Amino acid sequence: MTLHCTLRKGGTPLRRPRIVTADRVMFIGSAETLEGAGALATRDLVDVVVAATGLSEDHAYLLVTMAADLEVCQVVNGLRTARVCVDRDFFERLHEDSTLPT
Repeated sequence: MTLHCTLRKGGTPLRRPRIVTADRVMFIGSAETLEGAGALATRDLVDVVVAATGLSEDHAYLLVTMAADLEVCQVVNGLRTARVCVDRDFFERLHEDSTLPT
């Protein structure tokens, strides 16, 4: 396995890690509970959707609920970690669909 890391200076700072693979984009959250970890990761994806599309926060949450997968990363140390994943073309499809509510 080869891992490539990119440090992007400038722009909006990331609050938590993101992972981009050939097929998926993953938002990572860690908290004392799995629910908290999932909520952090979901919040980060919702923020990106709102910024990219201009959707309301409520509509962005509805869209993320339908399009994303929530996965457990680990539960063995003091913090639980979860990731929220979407296909890489998720954002391209957002811009193609002009029927999305705002």
